[in-house]
Amino acid sequence: MALRLLPPRKPGSLLRNVARYHDYVRLATSGGVIRVPLASPKVIGVANSRGNRSHQEDFYAFATLALDPEELRTSVKKFHGIDWDPDKVGDAFSGQVVFVGIYDGHGGSAVSQYLRQELHGIFESVNKAAIPELFDWIKEIGGYFKRFKGGALAPWIHNTADTPPLDLEARATEAFFEVDRNLSIDEVSQTCGATASVALLHSLDAPATPFFSAQKLALTVAHCGDTRVLLCSTDGGKVVPMTETHHADARVESIRLRRMMGSSLITDSFGESRWMGALSNTRCLGDLRYKRFGVTPEPQVRTALLDGRDWAYLVFVSDGVSSMLSDEEVVDLARDAQDPKSAAERILAFAQELGGEDNATALVVPLAGWGKIKGPDRTKELREYRRQQSVGSERQRRIDHDQSPSDDKSIAHRFLLELSMSDSLQVRLQRASVEFQKLQSDLSNAVEARQRLEAQLSENELVKKEFALLTPENRVFKLIGPVLVKQDQTDAKSNVETRLEFIRGEIKRVEAQLKEIEGKQEQKKHELVEIQTALQQQQSQQTPAPKLSGALAA
Repeated sequence: MALRLLPPRKPGSLLRNVARYHDYVRLATSGGVIRVPLASPKVIGVANSRGNRSHQEDFYAFATLALDPEELRTSVKKFHGIDWDPDKVGDAFSGQVVFVGIYDGHGGSAVSQYLRQELHGIFESVNKAAIPELFDWIKEIGGYFKRFKGGALAPWIHNTADTPPLDLEARATEAFFEVDRNLSIDEVSQTCGATASVALLHSLDAPATPFFSAQKLALTVAHCGDTRVLLCSTDGGKVVPMTETHHADARVESIRLRRMMGSSLITDSFGESRWMGALSNTRCLGDLRYKRFGVTPEPQVRTALLDGRDWAYLVFVSDGVSSMLSDEEVVDLARDAQDPKSAAERILAFAQELGGEDNATALVVPLAGWGKIKGPDRTKELREYRRQQSVGSERQRRIDHDQSPSDDKSIAHRFLLELSMSDSLQVRLQRASVEFQKLQSDLSNAVEARQRLEAQLSENELVKKEFALLTPENRVFKLIGPVLVKQDQTDAKSNVETRLEFIRGEIKRVEAQLKEIEGKQEQKKHELVEIQTALQQQQSQQTPAPKLSGALAA
């Protein structure tokens, strides 16, 4: 169930309560102002699928926000070095900014659904007067945030009458932290989280034009996690990534975390790097139990000043798509589509054709260069090769079964065979065997995780004992990459205590997981025995008695 939480604010909070966003973009014409719905398949294209997962954790949202024109002017000047005059645009259009967001949940769908419902409204309502109170809450998290200086919010931590207006980077940072503060009153968000990639499109044309026809367009992307935002050029369909993956082994994230928290990077049995042995994403919203260990909602913000005619579209994808396709394949799949909706569907369909089974979402946002990409489709042959290689996959066989009536007799035969076996004991036995093997694999992974955590616990307890022997004259250094950096003794001891606390908590969690798996495994054993017994009885009943002759017959 989606979270709909009231923020834990003090009475008299300065956040606006009245939302001004809407689901359309205004367009000036000779006959007056018209409203173009953002949900139109020709304005923003959407395709999403649950895949083979039991529930959907991918969500998205788009809205037109009403922001302070002076704030937008400040942002354009700061990030692009140009003077934009909102007075030339007019009051009806000067604050119009289109918001597009994609959210990929993990540990459940509660946080990603909350973002779909609330983030654009929070983004519109935050203001500089609320930052000091928000910063105090951030510091109370402790751990990693005990030494947090405010990042993009730093100029407004001590808000005074002469502080400048917010810029879009500060607004995005405040909004993302405000989401975490809102979520903090609900227990679900302790272990449930979501990645988020948000794009803000602000037309600088005078007279005003909407984002899809703007000749001059300011683009701001705020991003946490591993969802992707890709910008496609009309010059050969070149792709410009506007986001980078916030995984524990990514260079920027690794440096940030090691500098503040030391080394807590663990590689699991599948070869994937996880921070504190639990999280692949080191920036996300929610997952509040991990915040004091360095997992932050602070977005990475990138900006671009675009000549709309040089850019065809923006594409947003969740990791259900990006784990299957390269950035170049994603943008090339959209290039010849009739409309944004068709483009998004092409991207999603190809990811599934290659065997993608995760939740998957694709959004396509057209720009002024839509339909004007020059040059060949550079990944066409690669995609065809990959399609041919995937023909033998189980998903491809199902697609062939559903969509290729070239061999009607073969299809009919398979259909009748599957129908006759659908409720048979053999099918039940096979299914139970697969489930038992999966439980064995889960058990093995959990045992390995406990062994790694116990080794970490032993190592950190030894470090704690060594720290206890230090005198004030001793110096402590930590290794960051190839460089030794001096560290304050108090901070070093605090970091060890923080790691020990987390590791002990993770050991308890893994032990509970082991008990749960062992219980399920025992139940599955009984189920297998029952099915095998029933199968033997069925076979003995179906076996005809031998025919006798001669004296034996008599």
